[in-house]
Amino acid sequence: MRKNNVLGILFSNSFDHALPELTALRTMGSVPFGSRYRLIDFPLSGMVNFGITKVGVVTKGNYRSLMDHLGMGKAWDLSRKNEGLMLLPPFVGAGAGGNETRMEGLRSAGEFLANSKEEFVIMSDCNLVCILDYRKLMQEHLESGAELTIAYKNGVSLGSFVLRKALLERIVRECDDCGDFEKAARAISLRVHQAEITAFAKVINSLQSYFDLSMELLNPNIQQALFDASRPVLTKIHDDMPAIYGLHSRVSNCLVADGCTIKGEVQNSVLFRGVVIEEGATIRNCVLMNGTYISAGVTLDSVITDKTVTLKPGKTLMGAANYPIYLGKKIVV
Repeated sequence: MRKNNVLGILFSNSFDHALPELTALRTMGSVPFGSRYRLIDFPLSGMVNFGITKVGVVTKGNYRSLMDHLGMGKAWDLSRKNEGLMLLPPFVGAGAGGNETRMEGLRSAGEFLANSKEEFVIMSDCNLVCILDYRKLMQEHLESGAELTIAYKNGVSLGSFVLRKALLERIVRECDDCGDFEKAARAISLRVHQAEITAFAKVINSLQSYFDLSMELLNPNIQQALFDASRPVLTKIHDDMPAIYGLHSRVSNCLVADGCTIKGEVQNSVLFRGVVIEEGATIRNCVLMNGTYISAGVTLDSVITDKTVTLKPGKTLMGAANYPIYLGKKIVV
């Protein structure tokens, strides 16, 4: 089967409600993760690694940062005259609402589906941190004789599906009352195959799971399992200077992105681009997003800061491993 006979569809807003702290101003797909990535990078990279050359990204709202990140798809080799990466905003008309569910998103993307000539469709949510081997998943789907294949891990659906495009269009057409895609599939009694995924795969469905998985990335074994050179995680490239470490800085077991300036002490933390940590600050078990500024004498433990948060001198915030503190975008403490 030709690789380019498969169409990719990503649901960028799926499960926004499960992570309201980080999706109030952005989609689930554009949530920053792992010091330099966005969550959409993982399923999108998996599709590109498989050889898919046409991907539709279904959106509902708050997708400005997603558009900025994806651009024309150049970082994923999807900036093409034909096919490539396509953003699919909701169709709003008489009786139309937003893309609150996968089914509503698919109905909104009906014209995109109708105009696509690919025989198969691979669909995925964007809260899945995993580089699925879609080649293997497609082969398993074909060999099983099933009409629909759903990827599972430890008995839990990963929100990734394989089926024929004609069947998907039938589901959308005949299950007008269904909001959930899997319920719609059951409603028309499809032959469903459950593909058990053995690779590293985690679903983010809460702030706690986001924090836990961020901390897991500090484990070299997890890093090796997730960032496999044979299936690279692609992302938007930022040209920035290397991280700068002050003479008296102490950094251990951290992920540090380009453009950071560290003069204090940092342990077991994930630092995104442009984070500044002044001398005398102590940071432990934290996730600090782009542009966070930590003044001298600040102490943080188990804290997640969104973009461009500022901590004034001498402040102390102490969360816990099972109860991280979250500071919203541009907050000054």
